[in-house]
Amino acid sequence: MPLAIKTVELSKYFYPKTSLRRELRRYLTRSTDGRITAVDGVSLEVKQGELFGLLGPNGAGKTTLVKILCTLILPNSGAATVNGYDLSEEEKVKASIGLVGSEERSFYWRLSGRQNLRFFSTLHGFSPSQASERIERLTRLLDMTDFIDRRFDSYSSGMKQRLGIARGLLHEPPILFLDEPTKSLDPTSAARLRETVHDLVHQEGYTVVLVTHQLPEAEQLCDRMAIMHQGRIQVVDDIGGLRRMVRPEKRYRFEVSGLPSQALSVVRNQEGVLALESQALDGDGLTLDLRLLESRDRRYLSGVIEAIIDHGARITDVVSKELSLDEVFQRYTEEESGE
Repeated sequence: MPLAIKTVELSKYFYPKTSLRRELRRYLTRSTDGRITAVDGVSLEVKQGELFGLLGPNGAGKTTLVKILCTLILPNSGAATVNGYDLSEEEKVKASIGLVGSEERSFYWRLSGRQNLRFFSTLHGFSPSQASERIERLTRLLDMTDFIDRRFDSYSSGMKQRLGIARGLLHEPPILFLDEPTKSLDPTSAARLRETVHDLVHQEGYTVVLVTHQLPEAEQLCDRMAIMHQGRIQVVDDIGGLRRMVRPEKRYRFEVSGLPSQALSVVRNQEGVLALESQALDGDGLTLDLRLLESRDRRYLSGVIEAIIDHGARITDVVSKELSLDEVFQRYTEEESGE
């Protein structure tokens, strides 16, 4: 699949503000004292038509990386292409992307949503007829019919975010960057916006890079995700791959009835069983919490089920207990994980 974004050893560092004399001394001596590295040798690939998540704690370098890819700041080293264009081709890159932040401050509060979009269409050089056509399409696409002609200062946070996405898509860029789009939204508005983002990728064919702290949001939406920590990419994969990297095992909870006590050791000694804990229920019921080695053909799970049934027991319920994305996130953002 063609790539929408590719970075190779991309780095960006900053120096804290100081006196002109110290700035000059540092320049002349090539000193790196006090240097803050925000993005540290990031190599990354995002496929076309992918909903790609960028996760990490505050200060991980996510927003700095996005600003570099949007040509808002220059990297100190490394290279990157966006929609096939090198970052030095600034105008072509900007024509290929839309950027939507978590708090929109660039709209004119006394104008309606439609009037705001007409203004930004003018900045893109669209004719009145082109602007009207695109605004009408985006109004339908983003479900803004009910409020597009109301003044912006009457909008809810969810409405503002939809209008922000519309502005980012006015010039029909193939790539959209969303930086914390559901921040400060109520649960209902956040859910509607997530549906919109999902449809932009899977129905309209956009590539979306989603920067978020909302782990359930990333798990729900993203095809793949990267976890950043201390300016570095710690890992890139889909949620299933991330779970397997952290814990190459499966966990199950069985509820069974009629299992003889002596059969527990037989189940515990089945191939692939790492651990087994049991707890009595009412009557002759038991819960069995099992940790099994990962296997593509699930032969270890089949062996456990056969051992239970062979001893005359009945399985009343089975639940797979997945590793949460919170656990994966914590594993890759611990201080020692970057070493």
